[in-house]
Amino acid sequence: GISGFGSTAIPAGNNAFTQELRNKMHRPTNALPLTPIQPPTPTQPSGYTPSYGSFIGSFGKVPMKPPSPGMILRTELQNYFRDAAQMNGIKVFQAECWGPDTLAGTQNSYYTIPFCLYAMMGEESFTKAFQFANGLPKDLNWKEVRTQYLKQMKFVPPNWTVVLDKTTKSGLPTPKLDLIDDRMETSFQKIVVSNLPHAGVGGGVAPNPFEGNLEAYLVESEEGKKKKGGKTLGRGEARYLINGLSVESVDRKKAFHILLDGILYGPLVKVKIGPCMFNQQQITFPVMTYFPLDI
Repeated sequence: GISGFGSTAIPAGNNAFTQELRNKMHRPTNALPLTPIQPPTPTQPSGYTPSYGSFIGSFGKVPMKPPSPGMILRTELQNYFRDAAQMNGIKVFQAECWGPDTLAGTQNSYYTIPFCLYAMMGEESFTKAFQFANGLPKDLNWKEVRTQYLKQMKFVPPNWTVVLDKTTKSGLPTPKLDLIDDRMETSFQKIVVSNLPHAGVGGGVAPNPFEGNLEAYLVESEEGKKKKGGKTLGRGEARYLINGLSVESVDRKKAFHILLDGILYGPLVKVKIGPCMFNQQQITFPVMTYFPLDI
């Protein structure tokens, strides 16, 4: 896997670089060792301060201070680089994006963006775009922005045409047992596409990041629920296991934004999400773990 630490990347697998790194990890260094706290014994006087170990310096035996957060983090990183030997490949997906001018006849704003975790469209991405356009503090998450600037924000749920490529855990196309069509046109509050379990999107059909399927969570807006013919999504929301999907503005003059792994892109009028392929195989992002994962 690639483990980012500053500007250093550690490649997965057994190769000369990782072998040399492991060898260096086992060699004595000047790093202060972490030692367990020694609790006081009954024979020690009251007010005794427990020892956190010591190391031998140029001026003799110097007592160590209690482990600091930085020291603990450094030790855990060393353990990870040295002992995390099991590689797990997370499937990589891509979002093909079309800007407003592309559908007007030019080819200036078509681009493809890879992602590993999730894609968000609707209320969340609109709020982040509002935050960026108005220069609001970057450390605010979208819920904080919505709460503090609700009066200034004017979110109008977009009308989208959504086409789903549904699948099942076995990888076979889903049988036509539900009442929701693979193609729908309505007003959406949000659409969240997850490759990994995502906070705030619980339940449903959890995707397996090692098998190449996604979970699509669609929420219909109140305006969409009131349209003639009833709710497009049954109870107003639905979850599906999919291979991919496309989202397109019904009115191409009304663009939207998308969040890919937390990064904002847009404005767009169409997005198509599917596997990121190379040489007819889906690209994987190697992540190292201590033990094999079986999800």
